Amino acid sequence: MKNALFLFTILFVHFLASAQSPYFPVNRGEISTFRFTEVFSGGQEFVMSTMITDESRSINGKQYMVIKTSVGNPKNSAMMTTSTSFVRIDGEEIWGLEDEFEEEFMMMPKNPQVGQSWKTSQGKSTVESVSGKISTPKTTYSNCLVIQSNDSNQISKIYT
Repeated sequence: MKNALFLFTILFVHFLASAQSPYFPVNRGEISTFRFTEVFSGGQEFVMSTMITDESRSINGKQYMVIKTSVGNPKNSAMMTTSTSFVRIDGEEIWGLEDEFEEEFMMMPKNPQVGQSWKTSQGKSTVESVSGKISTPKTTYSNCLVIQSNDSNQISKIYT
């Protein structure tokens, strides 16, 4: 779960560098909260809040943005966990660190193209579509970047 959460958080933040991204424009200081369906969370209330802080940290001579993520059941503080991760933009490539003492890895290449793959900290990610579509009970989102993530524990699709 931690690996999938980190990957989701980083992909969520992937378009942080500029508001001109067609996939996910966000800004520093912004907090996004996602409430997951009962199907996903086994019938329990499950919330993930991600804050793109104003804070920066220098690690091994490189400047990283600091991301704070809280996840769990908001009605039970014992079930909530908080983590800190680090992301930097180098040109248009996104690099991440799960922990400031680990080796950085590419999160997203410049100009993602269908079929393009790259190694992540947990396995491999591949762009499936740059014009994907996903429907929720409230709305349908189109023109999504769809990424399949294969790690040692699971395969997941991420729409952004």
